[in-house]
Amino acid sequence: MSKKNKTPKTEPTIAKSVSFKVVPPAQVPSQPLPFPIKIGVNPSVVILVIAVFLAFGGGFGNKFVEWDDPIYILDNTLVKNPSGR
Repeated sequence: MSKKNKTPKTEPTIAKSVSFKVVPPAQVPSQPLPFPIKIGVNPSVVILVIAVFLAFGGGFGNKFVEWDDPIYILDNTLVKNPSGR
């Protein structure tokens, strides 16, 4: 026969009194920041924006493509009236 490992049963304890300590808010340090804050534009972002406009800028002057738009968009009753009635 094997002996079963019995753990003693403990009663749950309830805290009788709880006290809270009021902590004052942290004060703002009067010393300057250890690093300078630079407000400006990153040159790599400017180069990226210019490259995007050079690559895709020609698409701003394009008109509505007429290959299959009359069939699928202009003459489609579901596009004209989405409720289908």
